[in-house]
Amino acid sequence: MKILLAICVLLAIIGSVLFIGYTQAYVDDELKTRFFRKKHATFQLEFRNPYAHEGEDVPLPLLDAKEKRDLIEYCKYRWGIEDASDTSLQRCGSQPM
Repeated sequence: MKILLAICVLLAIIGSVLFIGYTQAYVDDELKTRFFRKKHATFQLEFRNPYAHEGEDVPLPLLDAKEKRDLIEYCKYRWGIEDASDTSLQRCGSQPM
């Protein structure tokens, strides 16, 4: 019985890691952690959204390669947007947190 319970707990933990992610955002000059349900399973927990702050956003063409890759990953796992076109990324960046 204890083994079955341990297996159930282990599966719940693995399921949580696979399907729950978070991003950090600056809101009212405070760093806030926002949890979300991932659209696809991955062991990555933290995602970075370059637009997750108050203030003026950097235009998409001015993002460096790492920031754009971070945005593509965030859009895929947070919103299920797998298209890496500029139009899709702009739509993703304008989504409410």
